Amino acid sequence: CANSNIVRLTVTTKLLRVNEVLDRLAISRSTLYELTKAGRLPVVRLGRATRFPAEAVAELMKPAS
Repeated sequence: CANSNIVRLTVTTKLLRVNEVLDRLAISRSTLYELTKAGRLPVVRLGRATRFPAEAVAELMKPAS
């Protein structure tokens, strides 16, 4: 599926597991998937594993200005 929310990964890109993102953002699993579906949080799929770039999660944690 086409997604305009493309993130460039490098070998040093830290990827977080679903539970790590849930803990950091203090949100539910369904809210997390809504954020990814809306394109507000990029997702990386490695086989069956779902990961999220730590930098993108940190950006979501910043207060809106």
